[in-house]
Amino acid sequence: MAPEKIIEMQGISTIIGFDLLDDNTYKGTISLLQFDRKEEKTSVTLSADGTTSKQIRQKLEEQTSHDITSGQLRTILFNKNMAETGISSFLDTMQRDSIISSLIFLAITDNAEETINNTNYEEYPEMGSYIYQLLDKHEKKEMLVNSNLHDFITTLNEIGIDPTLPMIKNSNGVAPFIDGVALFKEDKIVGSISLINTLYIKLFTNNKAFLGDITLEIAAEELEKRGIAQPLPKSDIYKITLHPIKYKGNIEIKNEELVHLNATISVSTLEFQPYTSLKNKDSLNKMELLIGEALNN
Repeated sequence: MAPEKIIEMQGISTIIGFDLLDDNTYKGTISLLQFDRKEEKTSVTLSADGTTSKQIRQKLEEQTSHDITSGQLRTILFNKNMAETGISSFLDTMQRDSIISSLIFLAITDNAEETINNTNYEEYPEMGSYIYQLLDKHEKKEMLVNSNLHDFITTLNEIGIDPTLPMIKNSNGVAPFIDGVALFKEDKIVGSISLINTLYIKLFTNNKAFLGDITLEIAAEELEKRGIAQPLPKSDIYKITLHPIKYKGNIEIKNEELVHLNATISVSTLEFQPYTSLKNKDSLNKMELLIGEALNN
């Protein structure tokens, strides 16, 4: 007969974070929701060191009288240093655990323990719930590209495409927020881009995604040179916010070293700063050319 799962005895983990300590030692940190009325807090954060995720889990279990339940695990955080050395061995273990959903979010942060210990958030009972809501909102708005375990593993095994993951910034005095997107080569981080610039990844990888608005910055002297805007001080930057309406991106592989990226994109202009009139056709044509060049760059 299976042991009873009494809710007061359960500690439900919604988030786990891993930090690299040295060559083969990691620190695992979890935020645990607890339902025992005798406990003062509804959540507690635990950390333990180990060489594998299984060993870390055993050490975390030793620190609490609750059974740690992974069925509600929603997010796995990796610190940036660990992701630079490769995270596929940890993900392989997670993928083989039948309790853990393949739709669990993955994200990168500078220090997972510090991010999970952040208390500058409202409305949610603990950090795991907050970070899940943060990532879920951005995914629903199609601002993130392949940010769950299933997508990461699938992309990792595909030819000609590498994974990306959201980067969560943790600063003093504010709630964690998404600060950019990490770019991988296989399972290692090799760079990052801003969240807005994921537009260019989606352009060539997902024909149905919402690209999101993008603001281009163009030097005022460039406009002057082309006779589009009124003369402005040379240091001024001209900002133009675009809303993509329809688009098509195509990747053409010429050979091992040469790839052609061809994209057609129709946009509407939402805002000019400073305001410039484009009523005459000549200015409009010149601005279209300039926007095309800026997007190409």
